Amino acid sequence: MENIRFNKSNVCISDQFEGWTIKGNGLWTIENEPIGCNPLPDTPLFGRVDKSCFTTTSRESRKYYMVDLWADGLTPTIMRKLLPFQISCSQMYNSGAGFNAFSAWHIDIMNSAHKLHLQDECETLRCSPSNTEWKTVSHTFKFGTSDADVLQNIRYVKFSQLG
Repeated sequence: MENIRFNKSNVCISDQFEGWTIKGNGLWTIENEPIGCNPLPDTPLFGRVDKSCFTTTSRESRKYYMVDLWADGLTPTIMRKLLPFQISCSQMYNSGAGFNAFSAWHIDIMNSAHKLHLQDECETLRCSPSNTEWKTVSHTFKFGTSDADVLQNIRYVKFSQLG
């Protein structure tokens, strides 16, 4: 079977915060170029077009992005035809401007009623101000031929981040 890449993301930040829901006491902003750390690397994994990034203030902030697989054409029928396949989520993180920082994220796979079906609660990522290198974390949900019935209930992927 041919590999098919379904890439739904806001990695180049050209859409600003479109599609993101923001919560918390802090403030998410966009830096045209990262301040206080190395520039973002060019990487095919993230399809970088520019060097801008999301950043948050020194107060805790949350944001999440919801992908509707069905609206984007990945219906249960198509998912069953693609078996085996996987849903992968990744992010790059860093501590800029000389601060100790953290990033916590999790991925929820939900049904059409927004009820949790699968979840990955990723560890809290800590960055020291002396390390200016970008780090990448990812998680993959794998679906095999025995999961055909499960796919009927999968509709949304929710990527949540706390920083």
